[in-house]
Amino acid sequence: MIGKDLGEHFGAVPGTFARSQRIVGPYRAPAAEHVPDLVKYLCEWLREEFHFPDQQRFSEAVVQAITTHVYIEWIHPFDDGNGRTGRLVEFYILLRAGLSSIASHLLANHYNNTRAEYYRKLQQAMQARDLSQFLRYAIVGLRDGLVKALHEVQQNAMEQMWRVLVYDAFGTRQQGRRETFQRQRNVALSLPLDRSIRPVEVMQLTPALAEAYANATQRMVLRDLNVLAGLDLVVREPGLVRANRALLERTLPDRRRVGDDGVQNAR
Repeated sequence: MIGKDLGEHFGAVPGTFARSQRIVGPYRAPAAEHVPDLVKYLCEWLREEFHFPDQQRFSEAVVQAITTHVYIEWIHPFDDGNGRTGRLVEFYILLRAGLSSIASHLLANHYNNTRAEYYRKLQQAMQARDLSQFLRYAIVGLRDGLVKALHEVQQNAMEQMWRVLVYDAFGTRQQGRRETFQRQRNVALSLPLDRSIRPVEVMQLTPALAEAYANATQRMVLRDLNVLAGLDLVVREPGLVRANRALLERTLPDRRRVGDDGVQNAR
């Protein structure tokens, strides 16, 4: 799969094991004649050690994914594409265990973003004959990637929910002058959800607002903000204004955590 249709851009015959011993930096892979047996032993050991398809715990699948990746790199079974194969198999195992496709690539991202540390941990694991530190390095990277991905998903959801709230609020308001109505609605839509701003910054939130306020005074901005405050969309603070995030938080479900016993508890 990795080498299909790559032609001369792929330095191996797709679907065949390595025909010569591979050397990657200081690492000398096993001799080519040992590769078929090593791959066979690896597959047998993975089935025995990680109990698939009877695997019950997600944590076990994460360890299997990382371990499989490392052993593919150590065996280096192909003349080209070993790194890609290791990452693809790792991705597949995580996906098979229930991790979403949007998150199953996070380990590969972590390795790429910390490439020097990745090679150092691989070398240390090989010399020590112990995967513990590499597993820790990889799992911490996966955790951090999941936290970041969750934050981005939540932020995107909050922005979409905010748009709905703004349109609903303006849907109940008599429009009056069209340009005024649109400008005030655009201010509400453009307010950052993660911080307060000074009223004067409102005029530069977007190019459209900069154009709308091009010949206006700050009095117009304050008047627009008063309208939004009347709709409960903004909160006024001394010298500052912010989007009323409390409206969003009322729409969110209770946050829950899963304890070691598997029971969900309100937080």
